[in-house]
Order: sequence, then C-alpha cells, then structure tokens
Amino acid sequence: MSVIETPPIGRLPVETKVGVYNENMIISAVNNEIRRGGQIYYVYNRVEFINDKLDKLSKLLPGIKIAVIHGKMDKERIEDVMMDFIDKKYDILLSSTIIDSGIDIPSVNTLIVEDAHKLGLAQLYQLRGRIGREKNKAYCYLFFPKWFEKDDNNYINSDMMKRLFALEEFSELGSGFRLAMRDLEIRGAGELLGTKQHGFITAVGLDMYIKLLDDEIKKIKGESIEIEENILIDLKLTAMIPANYIEDDLERLNFYKRLYSADLEEIEKIVDRMRDLAGAVPKEVLNLINILKIKKLLKGKGVMKIEEKENKIEFYFSKEFNPSNKDIIRWQKRFKDDIRFFKTSNGDGFEVKIDNNDRIDIIKEVFLLKWLNEEKTGQNIFS
Repeated sequence: MSVIETPPIGRLPVETKVGVYNENMIISAVNNEIRRGGQIYYVYNRVEFINDKLDKLSKLLPGIKIAVIHGKMDKERIEDVMMDFIDKKYDILLSSTIIDSGIDIPSVNTLIVEDAHKLGLAQLYQLRGRIGREKNKAYCYLFFPKWFEKDDNNYINSDMMKRLFALEEFSELGSGFRLAMRDLEIRGAGELLGTKQHGFITAVGLDMYIKLLDDEIKKIKGESIEIEENILIDLKLTAMIPANYIEDDLERLNFYKRLYSADLEEIEKIVDRMRDLAGAVPKEVLNLINILKIKKLLKGKGVMKIEEKENKIEFYFSKEFNPSNKDIIRWQKRFKDDIRFFKTSNGDGFEVKIDNNDRIDIIKEVFLLKWLNEEKTGQNIFS
C-alpha cells in the first residue's frame, strides 16, 4: 500500500485549535481574518436554530456581513448565496456541514466549528480541507460546550475528545492516513463478516483480528486452518515502542508489524534500522525485543505460559514438555531453595523467586537461550 503525503508546493498546514466555546476567541479569529482581506466559514449544524445563531453572531460581530446556507434551502437560493459569498459581498458564511464538499474559495482561510464534538473525525477533516487551499496560512477552531468538560483534561466522552485532539495533533498536510489510523485506534474496527461497524478490534487486538478473519476466509474456501501456538509471557516490564522515541504513528505501527512477523535474524536488522532512525534504543523497546525473541525461540517446545506474580516467575508447560534429568538437576543446583515444582491439570510447571534478578536473564538461564549477537557458548535445552 502506498500513501500520498507530499502536499502541493507552497501549501501550508492548517493551524488547528481545540477548546471550549469562547466568544472572545471567535471575535479575535474573525477580525484577524477580515483584517488580512479574508473570509470565514462558520459551521453550525443545528439547522432548526441556525437563524437564532445568525442573530447572535450579528450582535457579537457588529458590522460584519453574514450569509446563511443549509441543506433545507432551495438549490437556487444556495447557489445565489454562494455566488455572493465568492464575490465577497459577505464576510462570514454561516452554514451547516453542507460545505464539506464544495468549490474552493481561496479567500476563505478561517474555519470555526461549533459543537465540533458532535461531528465525526472524517467529517471534521473534510471540513478543514475547505480552507488553506492556496498559499495563505489557514486557521481552524473546533469548539465544544463548557458542560462537556468535567474538569481539567477530563471530559464526559473521552473518545469524542480524542478525535478532536487528534485533528489538533495531525494538522500537517498529508496527515489523512495517520488520522485514519488514530480513528481506528480510538473506536476499533468493525466486522467484515458481521454487522458491527466499530469496536470489535479493541477486544481482541489487531493481530488476532486479522488471524480470525483469515481463518474464517479459509473455512469458507474449505481450506485447512493451521493451529498456531501462542506462548503467553506476562512480566512486570514496560515493553513497547514509546511515542517519544518513534514519534510518527505510522512509522511506529510499521515497526510493530515488522517485529512481530520477523525471525530472529530479521529482528536484529530491524533494531539496527530503529537505532539509525531514532538513536539509542530505550529500555522499553529492549524489553519488547527480548520478549519477542523468547517467544520465537520457545515456539513449539511445549512452553505454555511464563507469568510473573509478586516476587516470582511461574513457568507452565504442556504434557508434551519433557525436560531431561540433567536439566532438572541444573535448575535445582542454580536456584536451590528458590525453585518449587508443581503439577497442573494441563501439565507440570515450576516457579522461581526473582528478588532483584533480571527477569529476562532468568528466563534465558532456565532455557539456556542465547541471542544471535551474543557469544554462542553451549546449546539451549531444546537443541
């Protein structure tokens, strides 16, 4: 898949501001635009009250010429008003969202959206695209009502606010794909084989969602489905690619995807690429890398789960796991009183106290694991 991100030469990003409805800010934004010879879109999507809003704006902005259009007007009347607006007979076009797809008017470089929380991210993105079409700096103001804010940085509907702030964050030109990815992250994907249009992906994760979808397609085709073993590793470690390390959301997503699908040798190359791009690899990324390496090395070996609880790590094995007497003696010799064996209905296991020891090092020591960039002395217990 290719993504077009290069804007036309000379185009500037739209400066986007999100906040509580503020009449002083509206007055300032309108006056600033008119002073530089420009015009303003004011989006108010409650058509039944749009004339009341016209009266209020006329009192708030005396001397400013305001026109109104909305979808319930006759087509001819809309065309007449738009032509007058293009001819600069009006300073402000008070409109419903009917303007989200229309002609380009180079002189309109300020957009004010009232009750922006009621609109979807894609619609707001489309509306913002109506301004800044030429080489002038454009400004977009997205307002929500005061009652929507419970207290500082705490809102009645956090998902709605995440969408608004995503527009503020991704204001550069060519950011549509990143916004779409953020919207997917916020609401979750829908079901391709069902009726829900949102939310399902958040319950199972992107990788599992894609696998489930692939399995269903194979069932429909009558193909066999490969049962993939998944080793659960649950450690009290922060394992992630921080946003302050790889700032670009799309780039960070690509690194996650490549790491999860890579073999051990490819992982080292991906880490080198990450280092070249963003500098020294932080601890959180190293933790993620180490966990992925452990999963790949232990795949198909009968290891079911490695879980940290309080000051110990528990290792769970399937009934097919069959360590040698040599391995059991080595574990007892190494961990002494810190190891305890137990049985479960699904197989055997043991726990090891960790104290201040590094969790990754303990797991590597249990299975005699070596990374490719380490000196290869000895073999792991599965060799």
